[in-house]
Amino acid sequence: MDALKNTTNTGELFGRESIQSIVQAHWNFWNPYFVWLKLVPFAIHFITFFVWSNFLLPTKAVEGGYEYENQAMVWIIVLTAIYFTIADLLRFCKAPKEFCTDPLKLLEFMGTTLLIYNSLYSVMNNDDFTVEFWRIQALICFFIYFRLVMILKYFENISYLIKMIIEVVNDMSAFLVVLFVAVLAFADAFYSLD
Repeated sequence: MDALKNTTNTGELFGRESIQSIVQAHWNFWNPYFVWLKLVPFAIHFITFFVWSNFLLPTKAVEGGYEYENQAMVWIIVLTAIYFTIADLLRFCKAPKEFCTDPLKLLEFMGTTLLIYNSLYSVMNNDDFTVEFWRIQALICFFIYFRLVMILKYFENISYLIKMIIEVVNDMSAFLVVLFVAVLAFADAFYSLD
């Protein structure tokens, strides 16, 4: 068992037929639980958020009204977001060090927290959609789609693509830091000229 823990080449390890058959057996067992515990709640969450954010909120901001529809959708969104928050907190309690050092899990948690805040803000401050509200809403949209991509990695046909994207981003992280500093330098310089 220690040999498995100390293995650095996971591609070689998971390339073995015995390991693949164990993983497949576990997947066949856990697949129904995954569908009902993760996929169905996220589908409800995503569809409700999509309709609320793209159709109901803009119409409510321009025309007013739609208080009952807004409240109903917000409660569905908040309840599903609380479900995902509880799942994230359980992952945190199980392995706090791994949770805090994994930027993907932190992004999912931050998006869910912002979604709960913004949803409740839209109910409590009727027809008072500030610029900050829409900025947070744009961030939440990014986080929702990010969570969708993270859920898609559980599907066999798509998982290798998601893992490849994650590896490319990890390999490019040093370059992205340098690029960000360069863009920030030019933005600061041009801001000073203005």
